[in-house]
Amino acid sequence: DHSLNEAIIEEHTRLQPVREAADILLDTTRLNLHELRRLIRLKAADDSTEMQIHLQSFGFKFGLPQDAALVFDARFLPNPYWDTQLRSLTGKDPAVQQFLSSSDHARKLQNKITDLLQSWIPSFQDEGRAYLTIAIGCTGGQHRSVYLVEVISDQLKQLGYDSVVQHRELEE
Repeated sequence: DHSLNEAIIEEHTRLQPVREAADILLDTTRLNLHELRRLIRLKAADDSTEMQIHLQSFGFKFGLPQDAALVFDARFLPNPYWDTQLRSLTGKDPAVQQFLSSSDHARKLQNKITDLLQSWIPSFQDEGRAYLTIAIGCTGGQHRSVYLVEVISDQLKQLGYDSVVQHRELEE
C-alpha cells in the first residue's frame, strides 16, 4: 500500500542502524561485477597493512563519488571535447595527453595535487586508515579527469605509493 518513493524512504529508515554500524560504505550504483569485486578487495582486504590509495576519475554531470575523502575539480582546464579530433578519445589516448600536457594550468594542477598528496598521505596513514579515495572530476569524466588520474597515479608510483585507478565514466 505504499508508493515506490514511500517504500524507498521506509527501506532507508529501516536500514539506517545498519548503515551507522558499518565500518565501510560502498556506493555500488554504477559498478559492474568486476569493479565491485575490485572495490571490495581494495577497501576490505585484511592482507595488507599498507593503506590502499584509490584514484578515481568521474564526471560532475553524473554526480560526486560517495566515498571520496578528497575531491578535485578539473573543469577549469582546457577541454579536449571542443576539439572535434579529440572529442571521441579519452584521457588515456596520446593525442589527449599531449593536448593537456601542453597546458600550463594542467601541469600546475597535477603537480599541486601530487604535492598535496605527498604531504598528506602520511597523515592519513598515521590515522590508521585502510584506504584513501581521491576523486578528480571534469564535466563528463572522459578527458581531463582521466588524464590527471593517470598522470598522478604514475607520479605517486615514483614516490613509492601504489594506487588503484578507476575511471567511473569509461567503459572498461
